[in-house]
Amino acid sequence: MTVSPYIDPKRRKPAGIKVDRIAPGSIAASYGVQQGDILKSINGNPVNTKEQAIDWVKGNPNLPEYVVVFERLGKEFTKTYRPPPRRNR
Repeated sequence: MTVSPYIDPKRRKPAGIKVDRIAPGSIAASYGVQQGDILKSINGNPVNTKEQAIDWVKGNPNLPEYVVVFERLGKEFTKTYRPPPRRNR
C-alpha cells in the first residue's frame, strides 16, 4: 500500500493520509480499504503522515484492537482492526 499526505481543500491543512495504491489480496484490502480512502485517525489520534501511523501502532503494540476512521467519497466511516495474536519469542 502506498499513501500520501492529504490536505483538506477547504481548510488547506493536513487532514489525514490518502491511500494512493493498494495491493489486491493485501491485509488492508482484506479489511476493505480502497484506493482513494483517507485515513483520518487511529484510536482517536489524528494521523497526517505514514510515519505517524506507523509510530502510533508500534508504540501501542499490546492493544487488542485499533479503531480507524477513514473518509471515502466525502463520508467518514470507522473500521475496527484486530491484530493477530503475538507469538512468544
